Amino acid sequence: MLNQVKMKKLIRLTERDLTRIVKRIISEVKIDKPLYLSEDRWVEVWFRLRKLSKSFHFPDYGFFTFGGLFFFYDEEEGCLKLEPQKLSDWREDTHKAAMILDDYAERLENFIKETGLNLKLEVRGDYSMKISAFE
Repeated sequence: MLNQVKMKKLIRLTERDLTRIVKRIISEVKIDKPLYLSEDRWVEVWFRLRKLSKSFHFPDYGFFTFGGLFFFYDEEEGCLKLEPQKLSDWREDTHKAAMILDDYAERLENFIKETGLNLKLEVRGDYSMKISAFE
C-alpha cells in the first residue's frame, strides 16, 4: 500500500498578527466574571423575584424559599443553591416533580432575562440549582 501524505497549508504569523487576532477574539467574546454577593444583597435580589410565586417567604436564617424550593446562601461562593433533595422527597410522582422543577427553572430564567439582572441560573441533571451574580 502506498502511504498517503496529507498536504497541510502552513501559515506564518508575526507576533503582531497573533496579538491582533487574540485581542479581536477577546473583544468579541463576552466573559462573565462571577460576582460575590453578600447575603444582604441576595435579600434585595430575592424581593425582586417574589413576583414569581405565591409561596414566596422572607429570607430567614440563610434560606430563601420560593415556590416550595429552599435555596440556601453559600457563604464561600456568594451565591444561592437549591437545597439538595431527591425528587421523590419533594413530590410523590417524580415525573411530576421534574416537570414542576423544569417550570420553575424556566420561569426564573425568563424573569432574569426580563429584568436585566446580572444573574445566571445553572440547573444540573440531578435538578440541583445555583443562582450566581455576574459583573
